[in-house]
Amino acid sequence: MYQLHPPNGVILIISEKPSAAKKIAEALGGYRTHKGGQSYYYEVSPELIVAPAVGHLYGLEPTREGWDYPIFDVDWKPNYRKKGLEYGRDYVKNLQALAKEADRIIIATDYDTEGGVIGFNILRYAAKVKNPEKAHRMKFSTLTKGELKRAYDDAHIHNQFETGMALAGLTRHYLDWYWGINLSRALVHSIKKTGNFRVLSTGRVQGPTLKILVDREREIRDFTSAYYFSLIAQIAGGFKAKDGEYEQVQDAIKAFLQAMGPAIVNEVEKNQRELPPRPPFNLTDLQTEASRVHKLTPKVTLNLAQKLYEAGAISYPRTSSHELPKELDTDAILKALTPHIPQAAGLLGRKAAKGDKTDPAHPAIYPTGERPSGMEPPALKVYDLIARRFVAAFADPAIRESTRILLDLNGVPFTLEGKKTLKQGFTAIYPAGLEESEVPDVKRGDNLKVEFIQLNREQKKPPKRFTEAGLLKQMEKLNLGTKATRADIIQTLYSRGYIEGKSIKVLQLGENVISALESVAPDVVSVDLTRNFEERMEKVQEGHEDMDKVLEDGRKELQHILDQFRQNELKVGRKLMEGGVESTSKFNRPASAPRTKTRTGKTTPKTTLKAPSSPTPKPAGPQVIIGQCPDCGKEVIQLTSRNDKRYAACSGCARTWGLPQRGTLTITKENCPKPNCKLKKIHIKREDTQFTLCIEHGFG
Repeated sequence: MYQLHPPNGVILIISEKPSAAKKIAEALGGYRTHKGGQSYYYEVSPELIVAPAVGHLYGLEPTREGWDYPIFDVDWKPNYRKKGLEYGRDYVKNLQALAKEADRIIIATDYDTEGGVIGFNILRYAAKVKNPEKAHRMKFSTLTKGELKRAYDDAHIHNQFETGMALAGLTRHYLDWYWGINLSRALVHSIKKTGNFRVLSTGRVQGPTLKILVDREREIRDFTSAYYFSLIAQIAGGFKAKDGEYEQVQDAIKAFLQAMGPAIVNEVEKNQRELPPRPPFNLTDLQTEASRVHKLTPKVTLNLAQKLYEAGAISYPRTSSHELPKELDTDAILKALTPHIPQAAGLLGRKAAKGDKTDPAHPAIYPTGERPSGMEPPALKVYDLIARRFVAAFADPAIRESTRILLDLNGVPFTLEGKKTLKQGFTAIYPAGLEESEVPDVKRGDNLKVEFIQLNREQKKPPKRFTEAGLLKQMEKLNLGTKATRADIIQTLYSRGYIEGKSIKVLQLGENVISALESVAPDVVSVDLTRNFEERMEKVQEGHEDMDKVLEDGRKELQHILDQFRQNELKVGRKLMEGGVESTSKFNRPASAPRTKTRTGKTTPKTTLKAPSSPTPKPAGPQVIIGQCPDCGKEVIQLTSRNDKRYAACSGCARTWGLPQRGTLTITKENCPKPNCKLKKIHIKREDTQFTLCIEHGFG
């Protein structure tokens, strides 16, 4: 058995999730499982206990009831008091009892601000520790046995709990609560002033993010389109040469009539360049590439990466870094990956490419060498991307050649361009998406046969709308939100009915929200204000800012904004209802109601399964219950729309989910394994395949 070397007394290790607790117990040796209600804990020895939380056991709640604003009086309360989260009570009770008997507590939650908050609150409220900084800290980036053993050893020697990281996380929670709850209430109060009702939301990061999209929509709308003309010469062999652009059709026609006879090669320009391998992924790059290669949304990619991490297949995904740990045995990982990626065998002893970003908490995302088992195909696709990107980081550069051939057609210049890969290098391992276009092998003075010339009228295009991946990159560039929260913020904009489509289009309601906020409180949607608080939270983590001072400044700034709202509620309400935006209530949900818009613009769930175009249900027989709504705790029921499309809807808040339309659908007895989720998995059986998923969290 692994040498535990505990001090005198009992050690209690607290993990963030049950799966992590089991991995830690397995790494430290044999264990006995103990059950306390719905919670488990693991006894490695009488002196060493590993017990899990189940994510956030405590959340912020107002200290007074009502829906008025402003409200700044909040406190941390157990989440098990909320409907649907009652199971958390057993986890809290277990931790309380075990902490009483412990002489030393080691926090082993995820090593980031959220993990810091979870651990800090457990120490304060469950373990009743007066000085959390005296607790110890396990720091790890993978759930592999070797790293968990090392993290346990280090926790005894010098790793004490870092309150700076926790305080930065607490600051974020308070600010997000202040801004999100108060501004959302202000919007709803404003709509009520017009005699209508609709549930709306905005927030400290959500507002500026929506403003980015609205500004792009305004650019597109204000774009003055114009036509231009161009000539295309079809060269024998399937090649196309292009002339320049002409603003006047007369000039284009003149060139068209002049360009007669063969194309004479005036010059051949060739240029070679090395394309260096890309570094291993950070989270934003992984989400961007998974969108490009596999059309996965950032939210889905993060969820799948989290599953791979919990399975021990990859390192911690919520990282900004492009660098691997110096102590990492990369050769061992490359050897382990060789059956999956044969090129890895030839890359031993090399150093990986480095990027320009680091993260003090975690390295770049890398495969541990342990193959994931029992995973759904989408998770395996994400794993394959991560593994190939890791291996490719050790490979040679690719060599690319670009060729530009200048042609003369009776005095009219044309250009023929092409690109090709001379040496594949890392691109033989990783799908780099490089364009390959051949050109004829010619030299100066050669004649090329022109089959025909085409005169085209084209229209100048407005700026492109953002994709999710593009918006994610823009948020990172502007320091809006965190690597772990950006995908959720984008999803909220879809869910609220503010945006739709894969190429993100802002809907009338989304434009109204920004117009209303700009009219009375432009700071709410200011990138500068949000970025300022992000930078101050980083200083809180570093110990250079006081949390209470940051929160005080946040309340003052918000109070000024809310005063403007209070004085202009009717004006704001009218702006919100402009353009035919519908009023709604929880008993009468229009098609664009909250939580039902997705990238396709149809009323579909967060899992992007197709939902009925008309959600009005047929008269139903016996109700088929899928579980409890994650929003309100009421029953979620399977229904059929009037056009025979099946979907699910909450009997309380009217939220809807799409269901797969093809195949036999069965509600299983198996609960979704995600913390806080009270939905049963559904099973779809088709002639060619079968699969199981949760309507809220997708495959898993």
